Amino acid sequence: MYILRSILMSNTLENIVNDGNLVWGKNLENHPEKFWVKLTDITIHELKTKKNQLKNHKKNSFPNLENEINKLKIEKIIDGVGLLIIDGTSFVDFSKDEVKQIYEIICKLLGTLYIQNIKDEKIVEITDEGKSMLSGARYHQTKEGGSYHTDSPHWENVPDLVSLFCINQAKKGGISKFVSTYTIHNQILNEQNDKLKTLYEKFYFDKRGEFQTNESKTVFEPVFVFENGKLHCRYLRNYIISGHELENVPLSPLQKDSIDLLEQITQVPENILSYDLKTNDMIFFDNHRMLHGRTEFEDYEEEDKKRRLLRTWIKMNSREKKPEFVRFGRYLLGILNDLKRRPIDAAKELNISLEEMNDILEGYKEIPPEIITRAKTIWPINLRDFYLLEDDCPNGVKIMRENESAESSRIMTRGENPYYEYRDTVMSQVAPFRPEWIKELCVVDDNDPKNILAKWNNGHFMHQFTYFIG
Repeated sequence: MYILRSILMSNTLENIVNDGNLVWGKNLENHPEKFWVKLTDITIHELKTKKNQLKNHKKNSFPNLENEINKLKIEKIIDGVGLLIIDGTSFVDFSKDEVKQIYEIICKLLGTLYIQNIKDEKIVEITDEGKSMLSGARYHQTKEGGSYHTDSPHWENVPDLVSLFCINQAKKGGISKFVSTYTIHNQILNEQNDKLKTLYEKFYFDKRGEFQTNESKTVFEPVFVFENGKLHCRYLRNYIISGHELENVPLSPLQKDSIDLLEQITQVPENILSYDLKTNDMIFFDNHRMLHGRTEFEDYEEEDKKRRLLRTWIKMNSREKKPEFVRFGRYLLGILNDLKRRPIDAAKELNISLEEMNDILEGYKEIPPEIITRAKTIWPINLRDFYLLEDDCPNGVKIMRENESAESSRIMTRGENPYYEYRDTVMSQVAPFRPEWIKELCVVDDNDPKNILAKWNNGHFMHQFTYFIG
């Protein structure tokens, strides 16, 4: 893993980064070994001898492929420049359908495939549909170029990886372009730091029609986020402009200048890595660490020759259990028990694999937001059922000192006379009980209900039980 020797202040990357795996541009074209590979002969031999398993493959069906992809993920994507291109000539002995099946297997080896739209598609075709972003179309539906962006900036949880599989090249143009987020960040930090600070503030991003009924038409997120020692970026200029128009919140002059500056930096030739995808090429890149785009293209007239790519969005899996995921997994299992669903039943209804469902239940991965949305749609549950309170008592014990309790003292009066002294005692945010320290300040020496000092409590008779301890 790479280490950033930089100062973290208010979740902002404050120092210039010099790591060549993070900061690069056109010069990376001189070092294709950093991102371009052919699959090894042993892997190709395995795929050729098991062609009959490609369509209905099972976990561990292709151990050599799995080992090679895991190695490349670490070397090229995680610890490298964030980009992996598999040369399409690796697949000369396979049919078009077989190569597509290999592509899907590789995507699943890298992580979990996101649903990309309200049609629940995990693999989306990229081709010119005769539309334009000026009329509200999404980028992949056009032949337009020049718009550098991260994918799905209009989602709260964006994918970690973007993958493209080239089925057909364009007749002319359509060259893929990449710009490092760190290169952009360095230049803004070095030249105009006031604009960099603005890009750490939140902008409205247009969802481009990808929202459910009664759901917001925009998301409100910053362009730059620096967390856990890593820089994350979400950006698509047109989505920001239309997002602010939808919310009727005009961009401030500084906000407009800031995204103008970012856009200008993406157009500097020295900052841009170019690659012309060929038939059967597969590309995988870090969606947080780089912006990508393409040149405008001219297509063939023949339908079967038109430029076609397949795209997947991938969340990289970690086999490390996270405490918050474990806790949610147990909670989700309780929901399934209440609904009388076994994990295999729930997986089928949610249109995910049993393996993915088990990973969620066991705490290996976070449940994707689109799965929560689908669960709410098909089951008699509410969205709030999926939001857990933060557990302030992870070890099962919480302590409050006597002086802390005394500091919370307050006197309750009735009939203008002191009646009770209340103090807080130790309470967990997730416990169903609210214990209190109570001292009676009004004492009477008879049982007369008409005693003027005795006051009735009108608030709790029907729903409160009080247990006196001590």
